[in-house]
Amino acid sequence: MASEYLIRLNWPAKELSSNSRAHWAIKSRVTKTARYAGKVLALEQGVNMPMPDAELRFSYHPPTRARRDAQNMPHMLKAAIDGISDAMGCDDHGFRCVFPPEFSDVVKGGCVLCHIVPRAVIIPLKGCIS
Repeated sequence: MASEYLIRLNWPAKELSSNSRAHWAIKSRVTKTARYAGKVLALEQGVNMPMPDAELRFSYHPPTRARRDAQNMPHMLKAAIDGISDAMGCDDHGFRCVFPPEFSDVVKGGCVLCHIVPRAVIIPLKGCIS
């Protein structure tokens, strides 16, 4: 059975926001950096086996008490999720991502915690056992 993992991702850059009006080249560079960071942080925690149906539970710990939009966070984390799937060596289309509706406690520098839990596989019973 696969293990559970906890990854501490960096707070997403403001350029990853869907409300950002950054130049496409800057946004592309920041996206590549976030994806690579997600992959490296996942590999550091030992996430290296395919879990195409894993559940990813997130908690947001902002760097300050400034007002933010929690509904924008999934979009800002897309590159990091892609990096995690790169570390696993699988596609992220089967991930079940659980995003909280609000922010957690403030942490210096900010972070996003990602708890990776492999989903249980239910094998249907066919036939009779005698």
